[in-house]
Amino acid sequence: MIFGTYPCCDGSLCIAMPDKTPAYFPEDCPHCGAKVWHRLSRVESMSWTEADFLLEYEVDAENRKVVAKPGTDAELFDKLNRGAVTTS
Repeated sequence: MIFGTYPCCDGSLCIAMPDKTPAYFPEDCPHCGAKVWHRLSRVESMSWTEADFLLEYEVDAENRKVVAKPGTDAELFDKLNRGAVTTS
């Protein structure tokens, strides 16, 4: 389980860890309704507002892929782990 707070409003967050990680997925915050993205990882899970997430990542919805943008912290994370991944 991942426990924390939503980046938009600090509301409580609890998400089950998927079998395959890292995994990325969007959702509407259940507390304030803002769009947020989550990275579930056994190394470093993280949540962003959608605007902040899109500064770090490109989302290819058609191919269900999330790819880190060059020169970002997201790119460094992916290089240290395994590269582009499929969304859940």
